[in-house]
Amino acid sequence: MINVETIVCRACQVEKEPELFRVQSHTKIGRDTLCNECRAIHRRANGENIRRLVYTHAKRAGQAVPYVTEDDLIEIFEVYKDCPFCSVRLDHTNRSIDHVYPLSSEYGGKHVKENIVACCLSCNASKHCTPSVYDFYRRKESFTDELWRSFIQKWISRMIGREISDHEVEEMTFHLKAESEEIQTQAELKQVKKIV
Repeated sequence: MINVETIVCRACQVEKEPELFRVQSHTKIGRDTLCNECRAIHRRANGENIRRLVYTHAKRAGQAVPYVTEDDLIEIFEVYKDCPFCSVRLDHTNRSIDHVYPLSSEYGGKHVKENIVACCLSCNASKHCTPSVYDFYRRKESFTDELWRSFIQKWISRMIGREISDHEVEEMTFHLKAESEEIQTQAELKQVKKIV
């Protein structure tokens, strides 16, 4: 391995610091010749980012063959141009996928397209393993009533394949609130059993 002070990127032809290139121990200089910025552009252009999402989440869910395809994710990204939880505009730099019922949850939590929405990285991190999306709605200030109604409308409409009415949105809110209360009760019972 040769120690170099700068490397010329083979794509943008700009001379840059070695730290801006991926480590490649099998090359003479110990670094790739495609800078990280050009690598990211290339991955977006050829769909590698979406493929990586498909296989990473399938592996987390214990699926040998992914139930959610690249086409499914592309369709979800088309539906959710803005974060459903805070309304920030989504693009390749801040977009992630969120499982409405977390994979770690005992209550639902499957890696299927009906359980997935696109959201911003910040909301995904703050929602984390909240077992009920209704609880997340109640505790996150930026998740307004208007956004809640829009979230329910898009999510359920996608799930059942037709637009839902305002009345159906109210019904779903009622059911998700009841579900949240049931999850809370079950968690409290588990705590009591641990103590006893």
